Amino acid sequence: MKKLLSILAAFGLSASAATSVVACDSGDSASEKLVKDFYKNLKAPANEDEAGHAYDDLMDARSKAVKEIKEDVFDTEEPEGNVTQEELDAIENHEKAQLVFAYNVTMEYYDIYDYIWDGDKQDALDLLPEFKKLKDYKMDVQDTGLKSNFAPSKANKEGIDKLSKDLEEKINAIKVDTEEPEEPGTETEETVTK
Repeated sequence: MKKLLSILAAFGLSASAATSVVACDSGDSASEKLVKDFYKNLKAPANEDEAGHAYDDLMDARSKAVKEIKEDVFDTEEPEGNVTQEELDAIENHEKAQLVFAYNVTMEYYDIYDYIWDGDKQDALDLLPEFKKLKDYKMDVQDTGLKSNFAPSKANKEGIDKLSKDLEEKINAIKVDTEEPEEPGTETEETVTK
């Protein structure tokens, strides 16, 4: 599974220009409403083609949200230099920042679906615990001199729970074919003539 794209990478900022997102637990906030609505309207992809189109749509939506955040915080799409703590705080508090995280979570969800469609139950099972840990995601801003207060919002945590349950159901439904060894003396004619 691809590593979850950090909010840092999502905003296209350098490692020395770290960013994060503060959890917004108020159910009445614009940020929480955006995230709740996103997960409410999110449907599991029916097939790989549908997932591919949905993934592309997510990338486009994420790019638009990131562009809006950059323009609001920096007055430009391409900020120069290092991010200050004040700018970091503005990014953390932007109403679309938690939505960007929800987009990243959903891309990871689609990545696990790839294993489900391939019938790769074990790899999908192996990835599920890492997906569930996204509820506790913390931004790594070591060596930046900035303080990150990132925590997925309540709506993001609920969305991760919802998607995790869907993944569990789909993974558990995968039938694993196990080949039974042939009993001695039951070789096929092809095997015997070799």
